[in-house]
Amino acid sequence: MSMANKFVYTSLGITSLLLGVFITWTMLSSPTVINKDIIDAHNSTCGIVKKAGKEEYVNGTGVLLNTGYIITAAHVVDHNLNRKLDKKERKIKIRLYERYGIPYEYECDVVYFNRGLDFALLKPLEAISSKTRFSIDRPNIGDRLITIGHPKGGPLNITEGFESVSDKTLHGKASLSAYFGNSGGGIFNKNQEVVGILTNIATDRRTSWVVIFEQTKRGFKIMRAPVHYYQTIPHMTMYTRSTSIYNHLEEKNIGFTVIKPEEPFDYGLWLIYLKMTLQIAGVIACAWFFRRQILG
Repeated sequence: MSMANKFVYTSLGITSLLLGVFITWTMLSSPTVINKDIIDAHNSTCGIVKKAGKEEYVNGTGVLLNTGYIITAAHVVDHNLNRKLDKKERKIKIRLYERYGIPYEYECDVVYFNRGLDFALLKPLEAISSKTRFSIDRPNIGDRLITIGHPKGGPLNITEGFESVSDKTLHGKASLSAYFGNSGGGIFNKNQEVVGILTNIATDRRTSWVVIFEQTKRGFKIMRAPVHYYQTIPHMTMYTRSTSIYNHLEEKNIGFTVIKPEEPFDYGLWLIYLKMTLQIAGVIACAWFFRRQILG
C-alpha cells in the first residue's frame, strides 16, 4: 500500500472516530428535559413488547412500581380474553427509556394475570429501581390526573384530564385522551402515584332501527328491528382502579405486594450524627480552653 493510500485510510479512520465521539457527546450532553412534577411517573413508564414473526413492536404500556413489579392491562399481554396463557406466553419483554432517549429492554415473567379486572403483574428477571408508588386513595371528582403511554406504539405521550366519576365501582372514568397503545399505562395523581391503569376508551351504547322486509304467503311484511352499537366518547377513558387491584390481591392472599411498606425510622443514623457533633464540639471547646490558658 502506497503512502498516499495509507494517508487517505488513516484520515478516514480518524474522521469517523471523531465524528462518532462528537455524536455521542452531543447526545449525552443534551438529555430530554422533563418537568419535575411528572419525572418519576415518566421514568417508570415502559412499553410492552410483542413479537409478530421476526419483528418486535410496542403493543401497550406498563408501569414499574417501587416494589419491583410492573403492572399493565391483561389484554396487552394477551388480547384473547377467552383462554389461558401457556408457558411460552408467560415470558415477555418490556422497554424502558432513560433520559437520553436510549431504550433498554428487560425480560419479565408474567406472575399474575386477571382477565376480570383486566390487569397483569410482571416481574423483571433483573432488579430495576423505581420511585413510583401504588396508591389506594380514590380520586375525587375534579382531581387532576395524567396518563402516560405509547399511543400506536410510538414515543411516550402525556395527556392530562380530570376524574369524572366518584363511585364505588371497580373501574373509574377520566377525561383523558388515549389511543391504541395507551392500554396498561398508569393513571397518575398530582403526587405521581398510580391510582389506576388505563384499560379502554369510554363508549356509549346507541340504538338504531332498521327496516326488514319479509316475504310471506300474502305478500311482504315490513318490520322494524333495533340494532345496538357502541360509539366511543371523545377524550374519555376507562381505567381499573388501584383500590380494586389491591383489594383483589389481598383477598387472594398470593403474596404479590404492590404497595411497599413504610420503612421504620432509623434512629441509629441520627445517633451517629449526634455523637460526631458532640465530638467535634468537644475538640473545639478543648482547643479554645488551651488557647485561653496558654495565650491568655
